[in-house]
Amino acid sequence: MTADMLTFASATVEARVDEISIWCLDLTRIARDPMRALLSDAEQVRAARFKVQGDVDRFVKSRGALCRILADLTGSDARGLAFLEGDGRKPALIGHPSWQFNLSHSGDFALIAVGPTPVGVDIEAIQTDFEWRELARLNFHPDERAVLEQRSGAAALDAFFQLWTHKEAYLKAIGVGLTDRLTSIAVPLGGGLVSAPADFSKDAWYATPLTAPPGYKASIVSRNPVLRPVLMAAGALP
Repeated sequence: MTADMLTFASATVEARVDEISIWCLDLTRIARDPMRALLSDAEQVRAARFKVQGDVDRFVKSRGALCRILADLTGSDARGLAFLEGDGRKPALIGHPSWQFNLSHSGDFALIAVGPTPVGVDIEAIQTDFEWRELARLNFHPDERAVLEQRSGAAALDAFFQLWTHKEAYLKAIGVGLTDRLTSIAVPLGGGLVSAPADFSKDAWYATPLTAPPGYKASIVSRNPVLRPVLMAAGALP
C-alpha cells in the first residue's frame, strides 16, 4: 500500500479484517454529482434505469465511492474502470485480478470492502414492517431458528438481522445469488465458521459481525477467522 493510499485511507477506512479494508460511508454526507462524474458510461446507463430518486442516489453515491476507492488503489482513472458482472456472477474488476471487492448499501449507508482475497459484505437497516419471523422460518437453518426462539422483542429482531446479514455476506463472498437453499447454511450469531454444503464452496469461510451505525446490522465474510467483532464508525469520503 502506497503512502498516498495510507493518507487517503486514514480518513476513510473504518476497520480492517486481516488485509481487507472496510469503509462504512454515510451517503447523506456524500454529494451525488461528484460521484456521478466518476461513473463510466455503462454505470451511468445502469443509474438511469432506476425509477425512484432515492434508489438513483444510493446507486450513484455508493458506486461512485467504490470507483474512487478502486481508482486510488490501482492508480487508474475512475471512469476507465470496467467491471465484469451480471447473470448471478460476482462482480470483478477487469484488468486488476489482485483486487477483490464487495459493496452493500441500505438506507443511508454503504459498506465497501476491498482486499487481495475474496470477501462479501452486507448491511441492512433494521425494519419491523414485515413478517420477519415467517421469513426466518422459511430461510433459516434450524440452529439459527433456535437462536431466535431463545430471544424475544428487540433482541430477537436484532438477532434476525445479524443472521440475515451473515447469510447475505456469505452468498456474496462465494458469488452466489439468493438461493432457495438458505436453510442449509448455518452461521453463528456472534460470527465464526459458516456451515454450508460443499457444492456452495469447498473453502472455509468465516463471518464477522460489524458494529454498524444505530438502527443497522452488518457483516463481513472472509476466508480467515476473526475472533472479535470489528468496530466501525460511519464516515464520509474526504
